Formats: sequence, structure tokens, C-alpha cells
Amino acid sequence: MRGFFLSMKKVSIIICTVFLIFGTYPHLSDFSLYDSKRILQLAVLTIIGLFFCVIGIVSKRSYINFTINNLKFKNRILGLNFVLVVLLFSTSVSILLSNYPEKAVVDVLFHLILLLLAYLVSSTFLKEHYWLGKVIYITALSYVGLYIVLFIGNYISSFLNPLISVWPNNVDYSIDIGDISMLGKEVLFFVNRRFFNHTQTWTFPLIIGLFVFFKRSKDYKNFTPLIFIIISLWWMMLFQSGGRGTTLSIFVAAAFLWAFSRKDFTPFVRPLIVSSLAGWGLKYLLFDLPFSGSGQAVLRTQNNRTFRWEGALEVWWENPFFGIGPGHYGEIGPTQFVGHPHNYYLQILSEWGVFAFICISILFFVAASFAWKKFEETKPGSTNRLNFLVMSWVFIAACCHAFFSGVMHTPLSQMWLVLILAWFIGYYKREYNYKFKTDRVPVMAYVISLAIVLYIVIPDVLTLSDMYQAYAEQYPGQSLYPRFWGQGLFPVE
Repeated sequence: MRGFFLSMKKVSIIICTVFLIFGTYPHLSDFSLYDSKRILQLAVLTIIGLFFCVIGIVSKRSYINFTINNLKFKNRILGLNFVLVVLLFSTSVSILLSNYPEKAVVDVLFHLILLLLAYLVSSTFLKEHYWLGKVIYITALSYVGLYIVLFIGNYISSFLNPLISVWPNNVDYSIDIGDISMLGKEVLFFVNRRFFNHTQTWTFPLIIGLFVFFKRSKDYKNFTPLIFIIISLWWMMLFQSGGRGTTLSIFVAAAFLWAFSRKDFTPFVRPLIVSSLAGWGLKYLLFDLPFSGSGQAVLRTQNNRTFRWEGALEVWWENPFFGIGPGHYGEIGPTQFVGHPHNYYLQILSEWGVFAFICISILFFVAASFAWKKFEETKPGSTNRLNFLVMSWVFIAACCHAFFSGVMHTPLSQMWLVLILAWFIGYYKREYNYKFKTDRVPVMAYVISLAIVLYIVIPDVLTLSDMYQAYAEQYPGQSLYPRFWGQGLFPVE
């Protein structure tokens, strides 16, 4: 039975990785690229839920190993239980007071689904935990490598055909003749280049970490030049697409880790700096010279984020305790065209309220303090410590990026978050000699939450085009993306 459970867990992880590697490219008819990715994500979550349902049916035992109940000090257990109760109460009140309770339920439950999935696929044993780490690295390298190969093909084609435009345009050519419009094939594979940059935030530390690991290994040392070329090309694409948020997040997270663990993080500094400089040089050679600087400046600031942040603070000040309602940021203005303030923390504060914000912050810092304690217990210079630094680098970079982007909203980013959280949860669980038990309670919570979300959002799939049309007619020139399906508004009623 234990082998069956582990096999199903590994299958679930592999399904997630397949989505992360290939989920970028399918474009379902009648849906945008973003909506297509969301539908595929729901399909992945549903398949995994069915797998865990099978586990629950096969196993007759019921037990749950919540990490919170394994804490040694009774007062900490009581304190964290109190925090969870306050979070549950405040969130429930926020949902009930919101104008669209169903949409608020979706926002809250989807957060819960991602956390439960991270717990359910997390490793329990040391060997399994090492396997998950390898899978994460391989997934990052596979995703980056495949995207670069497709990019190179389009880049070469741009010299052979004058109609083909330069990446990061969404399509390789666009022609308007009177009332007739013709579009070529997709080359960016994202509705917005910022959504592409989100995936770079998650993958940069992983491929740089992979370079360091290969460099330390005698057997794989010959792979380091290839990995370095891949990293440099990844930087080139970041600079060409103007990904200032990702650039800043990667370097800020690196500086933080270097300050706290200078000796251990130093091996990552040189490849980080050298590869970024090489990427800038490649951008100059491949884009600025032949195409007269067709890219976007990395440090440009034209997105007016401060206006959105001010709006979030104003709406929080008007609804300080329970917020305007989860997922309701798009309601603060009659002609909003985004559904979040491009700041995940202000979003939680303004939508969920100060009570929920404080509770989530407490849980985050408790988890961070535990992770740092475990890091200090690892042997300096060991592969285990370097691996911990890489995963921390990924997570800290994503948290930094969340200060000024929607990195926590896009489907691919959310699945990267699941894998990284699963690795950290497994890092804790592997320290204990668990007997095999079926985590039936979180499985049931996951399945029920997913069923509720599907019940609410599936009808939207059938009416998305009508909602977009209704909004376009009411507010010409604006675009509508109900937040679950994009980063915009609720349907206009």
C-alpha cells in the first residue's frame, strides 16, 4: 500500500511538471492563451484529485500529519491554532460581506487548493525528497531549453521572411488590409510578456543552481558550458522583453541570501553576474544591432503601479477589518482594467482585511523561521545546504516579485509555487520517522474545495466571450478578464 501511495504521489508530481513544461503552448479554440492555461491547470488539479480519491478509497486507515501538530511546544501549538481560527473567521466574514460571495469563495478556496496540493505531494522520506528536488531542476531546465529552441527557430525565420516580426511580439506577423486582418503563428505563447517573465522568476535560480551543481561534479562537468549558454540566452530574453521586475527580484533575493550566508552563496554570485552580462551582450548583438534596439528598456517605469497601490490602500482604509472581499479589487473603479493592484500583499490587505493579513503574516514568518533554523543545521558547503539555498532563492525572488506584479496569479507560476512549497514541506517531514498513513482529511478538503471551485467557475467558461463583448461595448478600448480567468474584473452585470 505504501508503494502504491508513493507511486500515485509521484505520478501527480509528474503531471504537474508536464503542465509546467508543455502547458505554455496549447491554445484552445475560442479562448485566450491565458484562459487556455487556466483550463489546463484546472484539468491537472482535477486529475490529481481523482488520483488521491482512489488512494482514499483503497486505504481503510485515516490519519493526518499536519505539521502544526508536530511542533514541540504546547503554547506554540495553541498560539498557531488561535491564529488559524482567527484567519478562518475573518475570511468567512469577508466573504459574507462582499458583493460577489461566490467569486470570493473561489479566490479563497483556490489558495487553499494550492496549499493542500503542496502538502499532499510533499515527500515523507529522504530518498523521495531527493527525487522531488531532481524533478524540480529537470523541469526548469526542460521548460527553459524547449522555449529557447522555439525562440531560436523564430529568430532565424525573421531573417528569411520580411513579414516575420521580432520576439517578444505575440505573433510572428500581423497584416491589416482594409477590414481584413491576418495573424501569423504565436511566438510568445503568453497573452502578456510579463506572464512569460513570471516563469523566469521561478526558473532563473534553478538553472543557475544547476550550473553550480554540475560544476562541482566530476561526472557532469562537461555540461556546464551548455548550461551557461542556456542561462545567458535566458537573460537575453529577459532583457529583450523588458522584465525589470524579474531582474530586480533575482538580484535582491541573491543579495539577501549572500548577506546572510556569504560563504555558502558565493559560488552562485559569479555565474549570476557573468551570465547576466553575457545575456546583455547577446541582446545587443542579436537585437539592438540588427533590429535597431527593438526591445524594451528593462528599467522603464510606465505602468503607474503607485496609482493602483494607492487605490488598494484607500479601499482598505474604507474597509479595514474585513476588506472589500477576496478577489474584489476590480470593483474599486468603474473603468478598471486590472483585477489586482500589482502587489500581492496590498491585495490581501485590501481584499481580505487586516485580521487575515496579520494571521497570514504570522504563519509566513513562523514557517520562515523554521526553514532558517533547518538551514543552519545543515553542513556548511554541503550539497544539501546549497540545494536549500537554491530553493530559498526561488521562493524569495517570487515573494519579491509579488511586491509589484501578479506573479502569484498566473497558472504556471501557481504550479511552480506548489512544487517549491512541497519541497520545503518535505524538508520538514523527512526529519521524522513517519509510519505510513493516508492523509484522508487533507485529501477530502482538497477534493471538496476543488469541486466547489469547479461548480462556480465552469459556467463562466461557457460565457467568457459574451462577458468580454459586454464589457467592450460598455467601456470601449478596455479589456475584461474576470480575475480567475485573467487579471481583470468581474463580469459586467
